[in-house]
Amino acid sequence: MPSLAHRAFFAPITQPGRAEAQFHPEVAAATRSARMTQEELRLQAEFGPLLWLSMATEDGRERSEADHAAIVDAIEAGDAARARHLTADHVGRAIDSVVRVRLESRTA
Repeated sequence: MPSLAHRAFFAPITQPGRAEAQFHPEVAAATRSARMTQEELRLQAEFGPLLWLSMATEDGRERSEADHAAIVDAIEAGDAARARHLTADHVGRAIDSVVRVRLESRTA
């Protein structure tokens, strides 16, 4: 049976921001840590809409899907260090996208 994170990743993507919003809480829930899940939900509520800006372009959506696939692969392989590293890179790229959009809006 596929894990929750695996199902979240491979669910049909009709709204990319929604897919992004579902993936991270599903991964947190898969840890079976109530604290981790609560913190992820809090972060999603506070910062989610900003971080979804990384999904505004086709390139951003494809990058996010590739990131999610790699994260799921690392989790399924039991490689916690790699999953952490990939997740940090993924979130870092989302933050970079927010900064880029903000800077572009100032010059427009």
